[in-house]
Amino acid sequence: MFRTKISNHLPRLLACLVVASSLVACSKPHADEPAPANGTIALTDVKPGMSDKILKDANFSFVLDPNPQASKNGGSQFLSRELDSKGGRYMVHCTNGICFMVQVLYEAKAIDKTQALETLKAVMPADAPPLAKTDMHKSDKEPVEIYEYGDRYGGALTYADKSAARIKMVTGSIFKPNELGQWFHVAGPKAK
Repeated sequence: MFRTKISNHLPRLLACLVVASSLVACSKPHADEPAPANGTIALTDVKPGMSDKILKDANFSFVLDPNPQASKNGGSQFLSRELDSKGGRYMVHCTNGICFMVQVLYEAKAIDKTQALETLKAVMPADAPPLAKTDMHKSDKEPVEIYEYGDRYGGALTYADKSAARIKMVTGSIFKPNELGQWFHVAGPKAK
């Protein structure tokens, strides 16, 4: 008797499952954010300010960093599985569902400043104002050059060594430039 009842409702249950799965498959992120296709996202589509759900869904392009330091203070960090055309690996920092910083690491071979500025421009959100250079911060190890994109966004170039000839890391963030300076433990430009 129980089998008869289930078999009578089986076509309806299957129809409901098909409709529900198609609704889930058709859901998209915010209109101005890229939707991962088949678990992938182009590195050029990864920007500060985007939802971390996009990176979670793009599991063929990014992996959640298992390092305990990467998830301190309730945040998360994602690493790209592929390298960009210049050999850089993307490291994306997120908290409260938002990616607040995109860093591109050139571990194998540092890049020149022209290439670094191209990368910096590429990782900044489309609504970022034009670039205005701010301060170069010298240190005993690695100088950091902080860039200002209006009062909403900041960028940084981290040099490979004291000579400040090659860049090993490019950073784009939704931090204001003075906050970004604090992130890198340098004074940063004065808030306006």
